[in-house]
Amino acid sequence: MDQFENNVYDDTAGLTQVYNRVFGLVAAAVGVSALTVLALQTIFYNVFVAFTSNGILYFGAVAVELILVFVLGRSAMKDTGFATIGLFLFAILNGFTLSIIIAAYTSADVLGAFVGSAAMFAGMSLYGAFTKRDLSAIGRASMGLVIGLLVSMFLNAFILHSSAVTMLISCLGVLIFAAVTAWDSSKIKTFYNSGQATNGITAYLALSLYLDFINIFIFLLQIFGGGSSKK
Repeated sequence: MDQFENNVYDDTAGLTQVYNRVFGLVAAAVGVSALTVLALQTIFYNVFVAFTSNGILYFGAVAVELILVFVLGRSAMKDTGFATIGLFLFAILNGFTLSIIIAAYTSADVLGAFVGSAAMFAGMSLYGAFTKRDLSAIGRASMGLVIGLLVSMFLNAFILHSSAVTMLISCLGVLIFAAVTAWDSSKIKTFYNSGQATNGITAYLALSLYLDFINIFIFLLQIFGGGSSKK
């Protein structure tokens, strides 16, 4: 009986360590992005101006981000040391692109969106960590909804140009990525129980959750802004 209790304790302690490592990386990555935005809008303002005035640089940064996600996925599977380094490189690069989005909103909008996204992200992460339900079906459905969301955003940006549709998309985006956050959090248990929670995998799981947080923040920012963005 004592041996069984010790095994359960060790298993729980090991899973807790993995969760702490993953969310520690998420918090660090968000902090790096925030510092990048702050540095660009203060110390390196000239760089920020050059970045915002050159569309090629912006879309180039987005392209590099997409490539990094692919590279990090392969690196995580091979458990190379680049996965963790790549996560922070991605966070820095994403800080560049976020700085342009954030510049269009007031400080109050940004603060409100950040606090709201942090609270929602924490709540859904805890749900994913402690629920006994299998969230894989929710995850699969959410991925399909994300694709639909991207298509809707594309159509609205280039064809509809509707502020009402933008608000609807933002509300749906928050709900969808809240669900994805719970799913991504629950996947930590899956990888740990299958013995695959390597350093590379934990870094990639952290990247997934980091992207969940960023997407919730951006959609909430659009909701909080609601036409009050700076001119």
